[in-house]
Amino acid sequence: MVILCFLFYTPTYADNDLPRGISCSFLMDHFEGGKSNQVYCSMSPENRSEHCRDESTFSIHNLENFLIDFEKNLVTYKEVKYLSEYGKQHMMNHYVEKGDTKEVAEAKVSYREETFLAKNIDQVVVTREQMIKDPVTEELIWFENRYQTNYHVFFDDRVFNMGEYVADSIISNFSTVGNSSFMNLRFGSCKILE
Repeated sequence: MVILCFLFYTPTYADNDLPRGISCSFLMDHFEGGKSNQVYCSMSPENRSEHCRDESTFSIHNLENFLIDFEKNLVTYKEVKYLSEYGKQHMMNHYVEKGDTKEVAEAKVSYREETFLAKNIDQVVVTREQMIKDPVTEELIWFENRYQTNYHVFFDDRVFNMGEYVADSIISNFSTVGNSSFMNLRFGSCKILE
């Protein structure tokens, strides 16, 4: 006789353990060679020495007005896509070389897509982590037994992660193509709304 036992654990939190919300922006630099703040990682990269590929700033893909609203159980943001200035110039030259007039080329590269999105929060996990360095002074404090609260918010097949004393945050999502697994990481800046 075989007995199967399944245990499901859903971390819980009290509503008073959470701030009102978290406000963020996930922005890319607008110039050639700037930080994209977005990387794709895989165990099976094309170049064996690189597991992660930094996204180019040729075209911009920002998440603006990113808000995690714990009271409404929602994540809302505006997804904005357009060409950077050097991306516009490169594509304008390309279209003109292909025979378009400068005006037609300008119209083709001057797009800006804005989409407002609202996603339900699937789960919130609150953890505590021992702090090793003071976030202001950068002094080692591991021996002082100081802790920070970390917020892990699951929404739309993604996970948002942020520590209460660190403005830097990460959104990650996992996907597979064929027999390869990929992790997409987006880096941003946030503040906690009390």
